[in-house]
Amino acid sequence: MQKAYWVKLAGFLVVVLCAPRWVHADPVYGVVSTVTIGSGNGPATFPVQSIDFTNGGNPVPVTSYTSPVLSDSGSYTVGNSTVTGSATSWGSVDDGSSHGYATTNISGQCQTCPFATGNIGLYDIDWYDTISIAGLAPGAPVDLLLTVSLDSVVSSSGGGLASVTWVADLGSTQAEVTNQNGSESGLTDSVMIHTTSGSALALVTSLQGSANVDNLFGSESATADASDTGSSYITVLTPGASYTTASGVGYGAPSAVPEPKSVWLVLAAIAAICFKGRRRPPAVNPVTEGSYAPRVDSIKRRSRLDFPWYY
Repeated sequence: MQKAYWVKLAGFLVVVLCAPRWVHADPVYGVVSTVTIGSGNGPATFPVQSIDFTNGGNPVPVTSYTSPVLSDSGSYTVGNSTVTGSATSWGSVDDGSSHGYATTNISGQCQTCPFATGNIGLYDIDWYDTISIAGLAPGAPVDLLLTVSLDSVVSSSGGGLASVTWVADLGSTQAEVTNQNGSESGLTDSVMIHTTSGSALALVTSLQGSANVDNLFGSESATADASDTGSSYITVLTPGASYTTASGVGYGAPSAVPEPKSVWLVLAAIAAICFKGRRRPPAVNPVTEGSYAPRVDSIKRRSRLDFPWYY
């Protein structure tokens, strides 16, 4: 599900931060999307299908996109055994908020097949933007609060597996929430970002959902429903500071009362600003000081455990 995520992210950061000074590069924003359904490992109930929305591996500069709905079903018979299965998947982005849906099922066992059949539905919806910090003298320290919020429903039966993960990276700092079981409304995480006025920070969000079933023990079903919604918010904590975005999308704070974790983060940030000394902290460089590899490797490991025959 995340085989090319680190490549896309590295390319985006290079474009934003490492373009030669004599080249005028417009700030980057846009969408990269992949939706997939498939059946395999043992005999397949339907073929693997995937739709990529990308500009040669780079974001397509749009603020809204809805993928086609991938949906298929089928069956096979071996001897006296008949196995049937289906899967559906789609994803979308609307002004920086992401949505996705994947569901799959299987029924019937093949007593003589050497391997169980596995069916999957996947979506990986990536949103890119450039956040330009302003409002104060160049180099002045600025503190931001990044909050992610996820509403999703994950369900399964008979041993099926499903999960939804919502991740946001801003200036090499990451917030992440995951729903692996049940209905989660307003699942949130918040992190502090220390930067400076005049900086341009890369914002990358990723909504990843997976539904996985097999017929090793009989009938299974799984659904990863994030159709409503993965959102991210940026709150400026430093008085007088502000930001603009390459996409024109605003990331205003959610209207709901924040989780206790977020409240304590805001209070800690205000205290830090009030008692901060005159020494200016160094600007965070996402390329040289940030490392996305551990988080991306973790996602890849989870994906390969769920769908080893697909990767």
